[in-house]
Amino acid sequence: MATFQEKITSYTGFTTLDATTTPTLDVAVDVLNRAIMDILKIVPEGLFLKYLTATADTDSAAMVLTTSGTAADHIYRLFKGSHRARLVDTTEFKRAGISNSLYTPTGLEPIYALGATAADSIDVLPAGDPTSYYQVLMPALEDLTGSFLTAAEVDGTTNGYGPVPPEAEDAIILTAAIKLMHIKLDQAVEEEDGELVNVTQAEIAALDKLYQLELARLLENK
Repeated sequence: MATFQEKITSYTGFTTLDATTTPTLDVAVDVLNRAIMDILKIVPEGLFLKYLTATADTDSAAMVLTTSGTAADHIYRLFKGSHRARLVDTTEFKRAGISNSLYTPTGLEPIYALGATAADSIDVLPAGDPTSYYQVLMPALEDLTGSFLTAAEVDGTTNGYGPVPPEAEDAIILTAAIKLMHIKLDQAVEEEDGELVNVTQAEIAALDKLYQLELARLLENK
């Protein structure tokens, strides 16, 4: 499995990133973190449905779906039956859970909250159909030696993302690569290096074309 560094290098040519480079390693890690969150937010539900994990949980009691990290370290897509659950804050969730509440959700519009009953709980309403879910472990990366992980690799890891739909991986890396190249461009402009500015702009344009093609392919998975 190629590392994040290897994938980013293939698009940017950045072979080494550390505290002295532009961009720095810390900045690159932050950019990658944001890229994965940005792309997973727009992944079509139809694609997530291919990778759902089922659970027998049918009531509103807290489920522990995470195997590593905390609830806040994950991105979720939760479904009750065939209906996607909407994320709400703990106040709204508790109000909806009161007996005979006007805010109690229906089976057509289920809701869930993180940490409503315990620090790392995932609570779902209403009771009824089994819950199925998709979760992506989002640990705090320290460097780019990690990689996209399979479901079997997620347990106990601290340096990778997973499981990520394979169809979304290239869009994530291209998003990060483009942002990193813009940092390189800003430095070239600041240093008034006209040749480097032109070269970097051309590289960004080429990456953006690849990104648009990859995004179109990703969004076709409805």
